[in-house]
Amino acid sequence: MTKRNKQLLVASLSVIVAIFAIKMSIDVYQTKMLAKQKAEIVEKQVKTLSHSDFSSAVIQANIAHNDFYYAEPTKDEKEVPFLAKEVERIKKEWKKNNRTDHLVFVQYQTEPIRPQIETVRNKEVIYQPKKKAYVKTEKESKQTHYIDSKTGEELSFSSLLKQDEENNEEVRRVLNAVFDDEKISDKEREMVLAQALDEKISSLSAETITFQSADQTDIQIPIKKIFPYFKEEYLTADEKKVLQEREKQAEKARKENRIAITFDDGPHAVQTPRLLDILKKHHVKATFFVLGENVRGNEKIVKRIVKEGHQIANHSYDHPQLTKLSPNQINQEIEKTSRLIHDASGVWPTTVRPPYGALNGTARKELKNYKTVLWTVDSLDWKTRDAAKVQQKILKQVRKNSVILMHDIHPTTVDAVDGLLTALEKQYSFVTVDEMSS
Repeated sequence: MTKRNKQLLVASLSVIVAIFAIKMSIDVYQTKMLAKQKAEIVEKQVKTLSHSDFSSAVIQANIAHNDFYYAEPTKDEKEVPFLAKEVERIKKEWKKNNRTDHLVFVQYQTEPIRPQIETVRNKEVIYQPKKKAYVKTEKESKQTHYIDSKTGEELSFSSLLKQDEENNEEVRRVLNAVFDDEKISDKEREMVLAQALDEKISSLSAETITFQSADQTDIQIPIKKIFPYFKEEYLTADEKKVLQEREKQAEKARKENRIAITFDDGPHAVQTPRLLDILKKHHVKATFFVLGENVRGNEKIVKRIVKEGHQIANHSYDHPQLTKLSPNQINQEIEKTSRLIHDASGVWPTTVRPPYGALNGTARKELKNYKTVLWTVDSLDWKTRDAAKVQQKILKQVRKNSVILMHDIHPTTVDAVDGLLTALEKQYSFVTVDEMSS
């Protein structure tokens, strides 16, 4: 190689090195500028969100280095579980899309729509790095979420509702009535019912809850029809007043519609305690017409009957038909039983129900010191031995001031009582037979 060629090669290499050095300098400069701009962007976003009208905000930046910024809710200064979950969701989404060099700021704005319920919408402010600067874009979410403003947890339709079987059935009834008004097909009805009970909801406002049918048609459920089944914390002051007034009217009606539940032939060592537990659960007082022969050995149960506020009454010693007995025999049947009841509970019964409801002049004379009580609704539980039939029989016949006859010695009767009381207590109040006569 000639000397001149060597000089040209050196010169060329020098130019290349110079160009590379200039490029490196530019790259370093741009990197520094991007870093400076990044810091300015982060500072600006943090400052903006800290002094904005947003109820809550989440900031995250520089996903590549796990450099996340999280601004706690500006209103109550506590972490919102739903928002924290959303941060993780968005973080995974950006990493999956291999956009880890972007700056992503996620802003959440909440708006109260009902007591303790807020809507949540998010907006992603995205800064994509170019050669000289970050380019800003914004992406608003089309989806609205609903959160409990106290817990920060996301709400679903079912979480708005009081959770018990009876309430769920009432909600189904209300929804079906709305579907009837809207002429919703059976196919769509099943889908929307499943959607509601499966905790899915399209939108919620102060006036309506909206679901979508199979063909994407909006189906609106008026809040005024569904709010009675909401948990108390989600009710407005006006709604609470409406429910309180309804309860006053219902209580007034129940007090006017009194009935007496009575049980004959006990106590039973197993079934009567089961029955007492059910009555206690429903806060119902009943009247027990006990047999003297069954009081023996079950004195603790008799004592419990009286202690829990029920009326204890006389049903004879061993269930004879009093009209076939002599005056002395009638007296022995009743007085012997009253003495056993008194010894067990400290209470002397003042009311008698003659076995089979059988009375004649002789029996009435011997029972003159007692009130005699029969019944107006016979469950025929001793005959059917079927809980469902017992319920059906009573519910079909019961009226205001009914005295209902059952027997606490049959397990099927006790099986029927829980559901029976649930149905009756909507319309009636329960009293003992003495309270009924007063």
